Amino acid sequence: MRNATLLITLALVTLGCGGAEDDGKQVISGTVTWNGAPLSSGNISLVGAAGETDAAVVTDGSFEIRSKPGEKSVVVTAEKKGAMIPASTGVEAGRMPAMDSTYQYLPKEFNSKTTLKQTIAADTKSITLDLKGEESPDPQTSKKK
Repeated sequence: MRNATLLITLALVTLGCGGAEDDGKQVISGTVTWNGAPLSSGNISLVGAAGETDAAVVTDGSFEIRSKPGEKSVVVTAEKKGAMIPASTGVEAGRMPAMDSTYQYLPKEFNSKTTLKQTIAADTKSITLDLKGEESPDPQTSKKK
């Protein structure tokens, strides 16, 4: 029985289970820099014309993503630790403590209102994104008083 299980497992691995190997996607390595330095951490998504999305985590400026060829909109997000969110004044004292916050510091033209485009060809092996701009401010500290 143990040998049969091993053989079935090996056969499925060898054949790829009809999954990722047959979906038309290719592995693409990439780098993202922010104002000349590797993006320490974040996320990248490639969005096709029909809305199909492939996503990966960016670590130390590098990522690996699987995507089909075609024209893609590129979305890059990255967060920083922000100011403390004060305890709610509408809650009984001591019931809701102040909380840490994070905020999206990359400008909107790289994420929620992206202007980034990338053509993925059948032979694309890597992409490089060199993002430049001014960081978006922490909304907790930039609120008008």
